Formats: sequence, C-alpha cells, structure tokens
Amino acid sequence: MKRVLTWIFLFALLSTACNNKKSVELKTKNMKSQLALSGDLNIPDAIFNYSAIGQGIPCILFAGAENLDKNLLPEEFLKHFNVIGANADHLPEEVINKLTIDDILDDIERARKYLEIDKVVVFGHSMFSTLPLDYALKYPDNVRFTLLTGSAPAFNERYFQALDEYWESFATPERKEIYQSRMDSLMATDMTSLTLGEQFIKQYLAAAPKYFYNPTFDCSDAWKDVEVNMNFVDHYFGKLLSSRDNSEVYKSLSVPTLIISGKYDFACPHILWDGIAEEIPTAKYVLFENAGHNPMLEIPDEYTNTVLGWVESLK
Repeated sequence: MKRVLTWIFLFALLSTACNNKKSVELKTKNMKSQLALSGDLNIPDAIFNYSAIGQGIPCILFAGAENLDKNLLPEEFLKHFNVIGANADHLPEEVINKLTIDDILDDIERARKYLEIDKVVVFGHSMFSTLPLDYALKYPDNVRFTLLTGSAPAFNERYFQALDEYWESFATPERKEIYQSRMDSLMATDMTSLTLGEQFIKQYLAAAPKYFYNPTFDCSDAWKDVEVNMNFVDHYFGKLLSSRDNSEVYKSLSVPTLIISGKYDFACPHILWDGIAEEIPTAKYVLFENAGHNPMLEIPDEYTNTVLGWVESLK
C-alpha cells in the first residue's frame, strides 16, 4: 500500500491537450517558418497520441494523461512555448506491457522528425523527469535544451529511502497531522464506484501536504477532464524505472539543462540531486523556497520568469 501511494505522489503533471481538437496538416517543410502547431497531431506509426498547445519554442512533453497541460501550465508559459506532447490514455494493456524506455525515447524522436523540428526542447516532470535527460543522452544533436521540474535523477531504492528521510526530518508536526487526517478521511471514503484512475486522482488530491508548500492547497481544477491510464502508470513507474539509474551518466550531458525543485516537494525531494546536479557541467539548478512538487501551480509567475530568464541567458 505504501508503494502504491508513492506512485500516486509521483504521477507526472505532464501532458498535452488542446482547446481545439481537430487534426492539423503540416504544409511547410521548415518548422521555423510555420505557425504554432495546435490541436491533435497525426504522427504516422507513433505509439502515443500527440497534441499541441501554446506558441513559441517547440517543446516536447511526455504525457501521463491528456488535458493536464491545459489545466496546469501557466498562461504566460504557453505564450513562449509551443508544447507538443504525448499521452498514453488509449494504449491497451498488451501494448503497455511490452514498452521500454527506448520505445518512449524513439517515439519522441519520431514525432520530432515528422514535425521537422531541428532542435527541440524536452520537458519532464515528476516520474517522467528522467526522460529529457535520457533523450539528450541518446539524441544530443537534436536537443535545444532540457527542462526538469519536480524531478529526481532516479527512482530506485535510494529514492524511496530519501522520501522517508526527508518527510521525517523536514515536515513539521502540523504538516504530518494534516496529512494523516486527510489520509484517514480518504480511507473512510467509499470509492468502489470509481475507476482506478478516478481513485488515483482522489488520492493525489488528499496527499496535498506532500505536494505543496501550502499543505491544504486545492489542485482539483488541475484534474478537470483528466483520465489516468493506471496500467501505464504501474508499468512505467513500477517496472521500467525501479531498476534504472543513469544518475552518474547524466554528469556527461552536453546540452543545457534547467533543473527546478521546490523545498516542500516530498514526492521528489531536492536532496536527491545533491552531488549530481552540480556535477552536470551544462546544468543550472534552482530551488524554490516557497513551492513544492508543482511550482507551476503555486507560483506560476515566478516559475515562468525563472524559465524564461534562463532561456534568455542561453542566447
């Protein structure tokens, strides 16, 4: 049960969605010369569903579920980034069970090629935060920069140990009491009529003390019209990540990387980056003192300005 709840704490706030659901046709050969992509994107032979929102620098996200970016990414952020992402909502269990990390990386590359993006930004959050780094290792010449938020360099046993240690040492008695009260209320709730994905969201909302600076933060609007493919979450986090650790290899990265953490992130404690972030020569590490796992929700202006300021520094 403890590890199941941990998966809940880690579900990525990464996804792509669109206000306009119609497919778009790409009529130009140069991504730089065409208008921002919008709506559902038909990528031939792609494993995942792709859609786009926003405008500006092409940015590929790997999605946990559709509609989260529309609900979560700040409006100002979407004025500067044309977010192109994939979601696994439609994937059947037999396909999911065969997926590897390389399959996911290659599908992102398939989308980049088809959309004719020269160098792309790859953005990751929570359990998907290692994908940008792994993509940059595999396809370094195709990356403009990578962006990580609410992240960890690995999700192995060291990760689970850090979760317990950071919660016990840093969470205040008041925060722990709020968390326990919310968990008790959750456990007393009859959720038998809900799908596994709906239960997942209920549990995520109840776990606010582990996600946010404000332990009673209400992020229910962020989950509006979101469906979670629990088969995918279980396979990706429970199987693909549990034995994977490239944290030492990441120190050889050659692409610019921005790593953003929140001091009150008990789902991906910032201490996991100790001894790693500072040894990535092209990385900048930012720790927000007034945010948790989702700074794009808690401090949207500060989050967006931090990202844009760093991007400007790369010019």
